[in-house]
Amino acid sequence: MADKGHSVTKRAILPLAIIYAEKSLIVLAWSNWREMFRMFYTNRILKAEMTKEAFRPSRVVLLCEYIAGSGGRPADVRFTPIPCLKPS
Repeated sequence: MADKGHSVTKRAILPLAIIYAEKSLIVLAWSNWREMFRMFYTNRILKAEMTKEAFRPSRVVLLCEYIAGSGGRPADVRFTPIPCLKPS
């Protein structure tokens, strides 16, 4: 993955959604490195690898946390509210 300064970094992320905004595809994800929600532009992703690790049980909870806290999303990105599950 290359950042704005074209530095290449390697990140482990939990992808939550793909967003189309401003003629760009963006991956909304939880960044294990930054420990926060981040948006990754797909044109900056140089390589992607799937792991055998699953995060399915926590995916809906993470997505609901992002929506509830706005997660710093751009004002022009709109989400349709979904019923969120309360963590047990």
